[in-house]
Amino acid sequence: MNKIKITPLTMDEINQFNQSEYLSIRKIKTPKNAKFGGIEVPKTVEKATFFKQIGINHERLSAVFDIFTYTPFVKEEQLYASIMTEGRISNELHNQINSLLRLMRYLNILVKYEYQINSEKNIAYILVDSDTLVSLYNDEELRKTRDIIGIPEFNRRMIMEWENASRVLNKVGEAQIPVRLRNLKGTPTIFLEHQDHPYALMFGSDYLQQSAFVESQYGIPVFIPYYPEQVNEQPLRGIKFQDLNDENVQSWFGGFQFDHWNENRKKRLAEKERKQKHPFLSKFGF
Repeated sequence: MNKIKITPLTMDEINQFNQSEYLSIRKIKTPKNAKFGGIEVPKTVEKATFFKQIGINHERLSAVFDIFTYTPFVKEEQLYASIMTEGRISNELHNQINSLLRLMRYLNILVKYEYQINSEKNIAYILVDSDTLVSLYNDEELRKTRDIIGIPEFNRRMIMEWENASRVLNKVGEAQIPVRLRNLKGTPTIFLEHQDHPYALMFGSDYLQQSAFVESQYGIPVFIPYYPEQVNEQPLRGIKFQDLNDENVQSWFGGFQFDHWNENRKKRLAEKERKQKHPFLSKFGF
C-alpha cells in the first residue's frame, strides 16, 4: 500500500503526467452485482437505511462513511489508515472494507479510478452521490453544504487538481487543524480554520468566479496555490506549491492581516449595495 502523500506534485511530475495524454488513467467499471455479509444486495435497496444498519452492526466500518464527509476524493491508503489500529488491519476487516466499497460503487455512490504517478499505481474513490451520505448523519452543516460535498461531474481530466488538493488536505490534517475539502462547481477548495480565522485554498485555473463568491458572501479570504512556470503573473494571494511544503501552516499566508482585509470587504459590500439601491448615482461617479 502506498504511503499517504502530503507533498504537492512538482511541475516535472505534472508535465510527465500530461505527456502521457491521460492514458494512464482508468475508470473502473461499476460492478454488476454486490454482496455484503454473504448476501446479495438488490439495486432497489433503501440505501440510507441499509448503510445505517451496516454502521451499527460493524462500528469500525463507519469510518469509511466518515472520511467522505471531510473530502469527496479519497485515496485508498487514506481509507485504510483511517481504520487501522496500531498500523494494522485484520484480514476480516480488510475484506469487509472491500465489500463495502464495492457495494457503494454498485449503488452509484462512489466511482473508482486507477492512475499512475512516477510509475506508482494510485487508487482513488470519488463521492458522486452526496445525498445518501448526508442522510446517514444528524448534522446541520452537512445538510446545508450537501451540494458541494460530492463531485457528480467528475472526469479523469480533473485527477491532478484533486490529487494536489488531497495531498495538501492531508498535510493540514497532520497539523491538527480543522479542515474540509469541498467541490465548488468543479473547483477543489480546502476550507480550514487557523488561529480563529477561516481560510480557503482553491486549486486549478477556473477559480475566479468561485473565489469572488466565497470572499464576498462568506467573508473567507481565498488563497491560490500555483506553479510559477504555468502563469504569466502571480495570482492575487497566490501561494507557490513548493511553499506548501513548509510545515508551519501559518507561514503559507504570509502574515495576512485578516481583520484589515475583512473590514475592507465589508466597506466594498456596503458600497456595492448603495449603488444597487441608487443606480443613477453611479452614472455621475458617486
